[in-house]
Amino acid sequence: GAAWLAGCAALSEGVMAGSGMRAVLATVVLLAVMLPVSSLCEDQVGVNDFILKNLGAVTSSVFHPDTQKRRVLVATDAGALASLEVKKGEQNWRQILPGGESVDVLRLLGNQVATLSGGGRHLSLWDERSGNLLWDKMVGEALAEGERQVRGAADVVFLPDQNSDGVDDLAVLHNGAVSLVSGDSGEVLWTVDAAQGDVVLSTLVANDGMSQSSVTVVGASPSGTAAQITTLAALDGSEMKSPGKISRVSGAPKEFCRDHTALSAGVLVCLSMDKSGSTVSLLDIKSGTANAFNSNEISGTVSYQPAALPVSGGGASSFALLWPGDGGATVSEVKKEGETWRAYLRHTLEYGPEHRLVAGQDKNGVELWAHAYAKEIVDPTAYGEPEGLLKVSLIPVTEGSKKQDFTVPGYSRRLNGEVIDVSPNPYVRKDGTSGLRALVMTSSSTNVMVQQEFVAWENHGALAQPVDAAFVDIPVLPPAHDEMFRQASTNPVSALVKRFTTDLADLVQLPMQLSKQFQAKGPARERVQWDTEGVSLRHDMVGDRFGFKKLALVLTEAGVLFGIHTATGAIVWRRYLSDSMDRHIEVERLFVTRPTSSPHYFGLLEVLVLGRNTGPGKGRAMLWWVNPLTGLQTGKQVLKQDCVHAALLPMMLVDHTKLVMLVLARPQRDSETEEMYAERKKGEYQIRVIPDLNEAHKMLDTRKKKIFFYLANDHGLTGYTLSSVPPEPKIIFGENGELDYFREEVGSDQYENMQAGEEIREYWAAEAWNIVLPEGEEIVAMAPHSAEESVKAAGRVLGNRAVLLKYINVNLLAIATQTRGGAGGSDKVKVSPTMRAKEPVLRVYLIDTVVGGIVHNAMHKDATGPVSIAQSEHVVLYSFWHNRKQHTELAVMELYQSTQQEISGAAQVMMFNESSQSSLHMEKPQVLGQAYILPSGVKTIGVTNTMHGITTRNFLLGLATDQVFSLDKRMVDPRRPVTKPTAADTEEGLVPYNPFISLTPTSFLSYNHTIYNLKGISVEPARIESTCHMLAYGIDIFYSKVTPSKAYDCLGDDFNYLSLVISVVGLGIGTQVASHFLQSRELSQAWK
Repeated sequence: GAAWLAGCAALSEGVMAGSGMRAVLATVVLLAVMLPVSSLCEDQVGVNDFILKNLGAVTSSVFHPDTQKRRVLVATDAGALASLEVKKGEQNWRQILPGGESVDVLRLLGNQVATLSGGGRHLSLWDERSGNLLWDKMVGEALAEGERQVRGAADVVFLPDQNSDGVDDLAVLHNGAVSLVSGDSGEVLWTVDAAQGDVVLSTLVANDGMSQSSVTVVGASPSGTAAQITTLAALDGSEMKSPGKISRVSGAPKEFCRDHTALSAGVLVCLSMDKSGSTVSLLDIKSGTANAFNSNEISGTVSYQPAALPVSGGGASSFALLWPGDGGATVSEVKKEGETWRAYLRHTLEYGPEHRLVAGQDKNGVELWAHAYAKEIVDPTAYGEPEGLLKVSLIPVTEGSKKQDFTVPGYSRRLNGEVIDVSPNPYVRKDGTSGLRALVMTSSSTNVMVQQEFVAWENHGALAQPVDAAFVDIPVLPPAHDEMFRQASTNPVSALVKRFTTDLADLVQLPMQLSKQFQAKGPARERVQWDTEGVSLRHDMVGDRFGFKKLALVLTEAGVLFGIHTATGAIVWRRYLSDSMDRHIEVERLFVTRPTSSPHYFGLLEVLVLGRNTGPGKGRAMLWWVNPLTGLQTGKQVLKQDCVHAALLPMMLVDHTKLVMLVLARPQRDSETEEMYAERKKGEYQIRVIPDLNEAHKMLDTRKKKIFFYLANDHGLTGYTLSSVPPEPKIIFGENGELDYFREEVGSDQYENMQAGEEIREYWAAEAWNIVLPEGEEIVAMAPHSAEESVKAAGRVLGNRAVLLKYINVNLLAIATQTRGGAGGSDKVKVSPTMRAKEPVLRVYLIDTVVGGIVHNAMHKDATGPVSIAQSEHVVLYSFWHNRKQHTELAVMELYQSTQQEISGAAQVMMFNESSQSSLHMEKPQVLGQAYILPSGVKTIGVTNTMHGITTRNFLLGLATDQVFSLDKRMVDPRRPVTKPTAADTEEGLVPYNPFISLTPTSFLSYNHTIYNLKGISVEPARIESTCHMLAYGIDIFYSKVTPSKAYDCLGDDFNYLSLVISVVGLGIGTQVASHFLQSRELSQAWK
């Protein structure tokens, strides 16, 4: 109101002054403030959305040496660099490295954090307190793929200031060269190529105690026949007196340095591996003096198993030797006696494949080793899988010291898996003993902070690597008198009596429930009927009639399945699938096979996770069944074949279980190439239906002729149908004429879950059609028609009241292909014979997957990827990059039936509402297309989907800026008039054509949030028509409710219910008072 009055005042002032320019400006201001604006208020943030800012699996960590600053710096495999509070695990700050880089080396000095990333080439300096980037620098030259493993590793250390700028400098090792970089500006002060011969340099050691500041670089040759110790002056990089390249050590074998680690005390530990055990060589970094001895002299036992060094290296003045074959390890302290270094055994430990041994120090500089492993607790009387505990030992390296053992029972091995790494941060307690504080990294990508014998907090790094996502409803308990589930034979009178008694019982219990809530100062939480794991005691697991409360299921690369509450963003449960079946797995898909349940099986929902084995016997398909409400795993199975395709079938059993079709092939042999494997498995795909029940097989058998599927390959697409006739035996001869492969028949042992007496039905894939793309053309994106999409309008009403019938084909597949162009006459560049062009070409094909016919195709010259494509109803939307114009374009195609019948009203379209296009009578549709310019690239495209399909659909664009933008479908309507809109266009609501699509800030669903490395968008309808749920996932996970046409069928969150009640009550009282006076007046008039 104030803005509108100010605009009016400015307008009147401009008119009175007679200034035309001021009047115009005032008019513009007035119109601007009167325009309707949609915005998000501050108190609405987080009400209908949440974001989980994830880190990933920790690969490097450094605790702050100041005990008053209880912080730990972590770097993860997802490219995150973060500072965490040690006490609660809260993020102080977080930075995501660009370009998919991950941190290779992490160093901390004072308030400065140095990182090396991008294969050791990208050096960055950060402020430890705020996380701000001070500067970054590319050091060295780019390496070819695999070259880093040949030339050397990467490392960085801090050195005292050398250029008098008051800031400590950094020495960087990359690709065999050492550089000194200014800590103030990032300027490279000098670079020296230090590698000699075939030596691979691996570690930098700062020599602060010398009279002249220097840095020592050490390494060894891949064969282990040579080691190198070179010291460089920090001032100019000149080589100081140092051992240089060492090719032989007295008393050690020729390959004396197959593995090595540098200790900051000034010694290089080299380890050889031969038949008589292992030889340890201690080389002085200054003089090169060596002392070699057999590893058995340290352990005190005779072992012919080769020893190994820990991956994490050694400590300041100690090293460890591992004997995984014998199940033992030793920790030894090194001391210099004269000019020779000697090793002294301090502790002997148990060590196995799941054990980890890492060196650390407390604040007083006391060196301690941390020995950690997870152990299972097997209780034969307990039901379910075994739990576990974490055992950590702190091992001092001083003579006569004793190790301290800590047992952490709060650690769950079933959920977290085995220990991958441990970062100790021991501290001194008041009684003088060492206290345990350690960050434990596990195989499930869970980062666990351990304090003494308790788990302080857990960070779920697996959420930063999502693979697939889906939604399930939290069940709503139907009332006891619900007529929806009443038996048909029930007496109406008895049903009425039951309903009356139930309502009366609810009314009697209402005061007691209100009293309990008042005493508990909130809703009393009780375990719901279906909850067997107790999740409803920790979270609100009571469903609502509108479908606003759901569980978002997120499947991750680490093999962890999460259930996240959409109302709070809390993790309700998690399930580590890998540890339950096999440690070497790769998960691929997530299917909601039982999204709802009947009252007899209330709450028994089910999801199916599909994966494959990557360890021994790799290639075999693996299945897990999980209850999505509780996280309880209800089944698991390993198949004997590899799954090349899986899909939900439009069939459902009586218990509301949907069928999943698996297309199986024999796994690839170790001796086979990809070409040999593709040729061998071609045409022998077997079809299996999940679940393996006789009812499912009978249902599939009756509809097998109506089931079609397709598989994509390097040359195009191949369509298949189901057949009960197995393929003929196939013989393949090798190049030498000998028998290479004979396909035997697959027997009924594939069906292990069949009950006795059930008939076994086997199905095979029979090739129905084949589409071969031109040479040089490859598929870059695909978008099938969604089977879950609701379509309520078969036509589009035009401005003149005529109707365009939509071409809706549920079997339609949209694929985008790319042909890479090049210079004319180049033999290295394959050019499509159908398009002899120098520039690349992008094509979009619309294919009917039942008959394999190409319904339509579009071509874009000089266009490349990345390509994102989506299909909804009769609309296909896709994005691509235009090379010549240097911008992202958004193209749309709308398909309509080419009917000759004139439909002049909505009444006539009713006959077409229940019919969609038949693939067996394929007709070419009428295609309307248009292209628009988008100011940002597109990573992925989603489409809103509501309960009945009545609400306007919006396209959800996952932009290159890692934000989600809701695009109104009207803005990409191909019928937008290019010229002045006619009356019919205005009546239809068409917006005049503008090639530019503006990214309105209020249309960003993620508003100011960035969903780093955005991968996909999952959408699920609510139970009311206006609303749907959206989950965007990448490193971060963002959830929001989406209302494309606003929330027209429910009241807003800020609705004033009190005013409504007061108004209704006041209106009722006023009505009664007015009625009383009216009756009195009528009575008085009647007596006159």
